[in-house]
Amino acid sequence: MTRDLQSMDTEARIAHLRGEFAQDDFEVRDEDIFRYNECIGIAARHETSFSKGEVPKRAYYVEGSAQEMGYLLGQMAEPLIREMAEGYIERYAWEMLPVAAEAPEDLGEGETRLYKMLVRRVNEVLPEDEPADTPLGRRIAEMRGMVEGCKEANPETDVTFPKLWALNVGVDRLFSLLYEAQLGELIFGKNRAKARKLDLPMGCNALAVLNDAAEDGPLFARDFMFKACGVFQDVACHVIYRPIPDDTDREPLPMVAMTAPGFVGSISAMNVHGVVAGVDVVHGDNNTPDYLGMNSLLLVRDVIEHSVTIEAAADRILDTDRGVTWLYPMAAAGGGGESADRAAIVEASATPRDADGRKLDRLAYLDHARRELKRPVNFLPDQEFLDAHPTVEPRWNRNGAMVRWEDFEDPKVYIDRFNEKLWKRRVRPRLAWPKVKDQFGSEGRIDASHRQWRCPSGSYFAPLRGEPGKIVLTSNHYVCPEMRISAMDKLTNLMDDRYADDSQWRYDELNHLVVRERWYDEGSRARRKTPRKISYDAAKRLINFLEPKCAGDGRCPYKEKRECFHFKKYHPEDCTKPAGGRTIPIEGVVSLFDLRNKTIDSYFGYYGDDWVKLRLLPYVDGAR
Repeated sequence: MTRDLQSMDTEARIAHLRGEFAQDDFEVRDEDIFRYNECIGIAARHETSFSKGEVPKRAYYVEGSAQEMGYLLGQMAEPLIREMAEGYIERYAWEMLPVAAEAPEDLGEGETRLYKMLVRRVNEVLPEDEPADTPLGRRIAEMRGMVEGCKEANPETDVTFPKLWALNVGVDRLFSLLYEAQLGELIFGKNRAKARKLDLPMGCNALAVLNDAAEDGPLFARDFMFKACGVFQDVACHVIYRPIPDDTDREPLPMVAMTAPGFVGSISAMNVHGVVAGVDVVHGDNNTPDYLGMNSLLLVRDVIEHSVTIEAAADRILDTDRGVTWLYPMAAAGGGGESADRAAIVEASATPRDADGRKLDRLAYLDHARRELKRPVNFLPDQEFLDAHPTVEPRWNRNGAMVRWEDFEDPKVYIDRFNEKLWKRRVRPRLAWPKVKDQFGSEGRIDASHRQWRCPSGSYFAPLRGEPGKIVLTSNHYVCPEMRISAMDKLTNLMDDRYADDSQWRYDELNHLVVRERWYDEGSRARRKTPRKISYDAAKRLINFLEPKCAGDGRCPYKEKRECFHFKKYHPEDCTKPAGGRTIPIEGVVSLFDLRNKTIDSYFGYYGDDWVKLRLLPYVDGAR
């Protein structure tokens, strides 16, 4: 699609888009069609999927430059953008800081001390005069366009650029301050006892099914466990972006994203070449709050909008100036023959810098591990050992990040050499070691139940799960040994006393379910001679493994309430309530991407709602 739209029949394009939305079970009314600078925006309402059985799920189509796409979304979704911009980040902060103070009655005014502090700290990292042709400059232009569109739709709107900036960058800023032990002091002063009670909402899972493990083409599944905060579940949506090349962006790619109005980044996204990416929380020590760069949702959007191949996507993440630790799971369809399907987990921290803020070529992993793990007893490898046992090629290890490709080999030399010593450092893990020591194989389960706590916080080398070249998994911890060392600092391990087991259990449990699906018939304990291929429906069921299991009549299938998933942190509401008396919001979103057919299928809103599926290619045909 070119910048010159005048030669195109706008009404014919609108009719085409309405027809495609209708095929995906969406209704587009005349008042749902918007125009700006000869660009089109469409707000579609699903005909059969409703939140709480009442409000239709939404999807949007936008085209144009970054500013124009933002403007169109502002026009179409001003009330929803306002909901996100006015209350979401503050509510998220109160979820994370439950002991800071009682939550204010009205979160919409933005007048609380915490909110003012967060906005101020986020605006401190707003780049001055960011060039319009940089990745961050384009997203800033999109936010400014969104503000203009909101004002066009509602002259009295409270949506402002500082609020959108805080919404889009606030979580990165919060996490970077938290990981660098600054957030607790900002909130609590020197009362570190309270600062240690920070409750970090986290939890994500990803599954890639590739090559001959897939029944009918590669699949990428995401369970993005994100605090809904009473807002996100009611506004989440799909957005189809059809960027048009201009002077600030010569080669943008059409894409579809799972997001929410107000976000200009993507929770997960796929472009027309079948390259898909998402983002997972990971705790680590290398963060630079004063050099935030681009991370998480903004980086996923940028990478998918500009990467024809998964290799290019991985390179783009490695080369981006980042300031926060995150995991970026990705996948892409192969071309058949020798061109195989591929997947990767980019295990990223901040771009390494010296004390004066100058960039460094390589992250010094051991500098981040706490001293007692290195001296007087060497619980960790020294630099000579790291140099002799690299786990990825130098090509994929730079700028504070490592790429774990689908053929990554289990780091057995690290596990065999160091894990027993690490486990036996502390009393509880030492007692668990006899049950753990044989669980490092490809089908092991370190924590057989989500109620068990067998890990020595995050101070151990995690085993690899999945099948090389066929099944790739991730949750919320580093697997590359070098990156794990960089997360073995004191503060990270204080947080991981609560979260390391949870991440390891989800990683192992999803792998266990995949193994059952591949190698065992239902109800059988006999292993198959040949593995079963994973179907589309099976992948959807597997990635949704944390959905509450309670029956509609309020009965819970678990013998004890404490065994129900609700009694972890995955669901905010008691799923044992009688039918009709419970509505459990989905904390985040579950998505399944078909990389061959270029579709996205998402489960968001409330448990019991219908999934929402969109095709990408028919909406952007000819715009590659």
